[in-house]
Amino acid sequence: MSTKTILIIDDDVEMLILLRKIVEGGGFRALTAETLDRGEELIEQEAPHLILLDVYLGGQNGLSFLDKRVQVKRLSQIPVIIISGDTQRATVLKAMMKGADDYITKPIKSAVLLQKFKKFLKETVLPVFEVNPDVHEADIEISFPGHIKKLSEVSCIIEVPAKLQAEKGVKLKAELIDKLGGSDLHFKTTGGSLYSDNKLFRSEILFVGISDRVSAKIRKFNSYNDKK
Repeated sequence: MSTKTILIIDDDVEMLILLRKIVEGGGFRALTAETLDRGEELIEQEAPHLILLDVYLGGQNGLSFLDKRVQVKRLSQIPVIIISGDTQRATVLKAMMKGADDYITKPIKSAVLLQKFKKFLKETVLPVFEVNPDVHEADIEISFPGHIKKLSEVSCIIEVPAKLQAEKGVKLKAELIDKLGGSDLHFKTTGGSLYSDNKLFRSEILFVGISDRVSAKIRKFNSYNDKK
């Protein structure tokens, strides 16, 4: 059973320590960040399963992340629980209207928080695969079914029953890409995989060294399908 990762974003160091103890005590892996910028870096690098977010982060407002989350689909797939000392109804409503999945006021009760984890983190047995970033092909070949959800001239979005790490070389075998002339391409993940649905992870795969000829074929293919 894989360990779920929870990202905690709070500028209060003591609160970070407390929340980390609760998270790890519940059997989860904890990541911490004192700023939104650092938190967003960890999201890109680690693809957490859940985010605990404070509203007031020094000169930053945590609710601004919720605005960005709505606009970026891969971020919207990560549940966000607001952890704040602000008990004003207006703030709670604003957070929920912006897309927060839950709002918990400080002081934190560990039992309440662990119950929320149980609610938002459904256990899966999906493996995490790590590949060598220094070579064009993975050191190990793993075969599993998947679907291409979106195709562009520089990358594709795939859904597979595996979580892929960010910035790693991978091998991708897809009949569609072969038909479009991309059988000789090299592939690399961009950001980390995000849980999609039905025990699948969504990843963006970058086409390394794509030629103008293959790009033109992809444009033509997309144009044809847009008209259907």
